[in-house]
Amino acid sequence: MKPNSTRITPLHPLQYEEIVDRALLEDLGRAGDITTDAIVSAENTATAEIVARAPGRIAGVEIAGCVFRRMDARLLFEARTYDGTDVETGDTIAVVRGGTGAILSGERTALNFLSHLSGIATATRDIVAIVAPYSARVVCTRKTTPGLRVLEKYAVRAGGGFNHRFGLDDAVLVSDLSPDSGTRLELEHDLLRRLVLATTRELPGAEPGMLSGVAESRDPQRKSREPISICFRCTFVRLSAAPKQGPGRYRTDHSLQTSP
Repeated sequence: MKPNSTRITPLHPLQYEEIVDRALLEDLGRAGDITTDAIVSAENTATAEIVARAPGRIAGVEIAGCVFRRMDARLLFEARTYDGTDVETGDTIAVVRGGTGAILSGERTALNFLSHLSGIATATRDIVAIVAPYSARVVCTRKTTPGLRVLEKYAVRAGGGFNHRFGLDDAVLVSDLSPDSGTRLELEHDLLRRLVLATTRELPGAEPGMLSGVAESRDPQRKSREPISICFRCTFVRLSAAPKQGPGRYRTDHSLQTSP
């Protein structure tokens, strides 16, 4: 592995081929690339290089390659670097050889993916470097571009960050209702425990103040539904003076999140 790089497991093509197809359909529309079709002969061939215009962390090389292969399976895509690697201005990222028309028609979609994901990876890398002295981790949330979550979370990993849950069905997370007004989500302990047990099976020996369980993973990054350990850590404070709480009601000042 090169210096200034992050080793990352590549995405499986099944995770991005449909996304690439939708992007190409959006760009090519109903009639295809009418400009290229009008001025470029079907017999013309070319060699194109994808070159970095600025320093940064690369992500999305294989996504770009997929774009060109979807345009024409005969195109040869040669990656000169890999995701998670830093490049300098002028470095060659990839080379494409084959039909000129297919290269021209696919280049904008390929560069859109590569530029967008590399931008995320570069920003993540820079933030990771800032917090490194504090032994902190940079973790991304569900605030992603609709339809691109799997790619954008992958780019965060390429930048040295970590992923939080992929969707609402991936983990239980109870957060504050209104942080600005100071109103906190009031939880009934028994109800919360039933919520946990509905999605997990409780493990013996749980520590006080911790709800612990095991659930099947629904993470799209995992190829099998293997069990993963999850822990809900929360400090419950009895609301002894609050009106209309009723018996057994508790309040928490901490979100419930899965442990790493």
